[in-house]
Amino acid sequence: MNINQILEELDDIELSINKLEKILSNFIDNIEIINAFASHLNKKNIMYEYNKHEIEELKNLLNRVNHIDNINIQIALAQNRYTPTNILKKLSKSNINSIKASISTNNNAPSYILNSLFKDNNQIVRDALAGNSATPIKILDRLAKSRDKMTRMRVAENPSTPKYILKKLINDIDGDVASASKTSLN
Repeated sequence: MNINQILEELDDIELSINKLEKILSNFIDNIEIINAFASHLNKKNIMYEYNKHEIEELKNLLNRVNHIDNINIQIALAQNRYTPTNILKKLSKSNINSIKASISTNNNAPSYILNSLFKDNNQIVRDALAGNSATPIKILDRLAKSRDKMTRMRVAENPSTPKYILKKLINDIDGDVASASKTSLN
């Protein structure tokens, strides 16, 4: 198979994990294929429901790609709901904010990792945390007091934000945040 055929295959959301593993084994040194592989993982994470057997295969595959030094792979790992906790923990220590922000959007990231990311004090990361339904309430409460309008807006729109925080945000100085809070309360 040539590279174009592999790239076409990686566009197929139904591509089996066995086939993904073969592609990875054969093209691990090809940056174009690795980037398409990362894109495939991201799309499949959003659009595909795995069965129990596939989840275990996927976790093994994610452990395998964890060692590839490629930002697109690292972001795909950070966002994937099946990425093992040890990998998320390692990625949370990255110096690259887009990787940390990607973990901050992962609804399956453990609260202790989300707490450590909040301490990072980076606006992109905090904005991502504000929209994550798994973000601990204590953090949502602190993010609701952010100077950044978009962070407060994401807290207001977060389905996990408790009513007491939404009631505070109804009085926000920004009308859009106040309106989003009212909508979320109703």
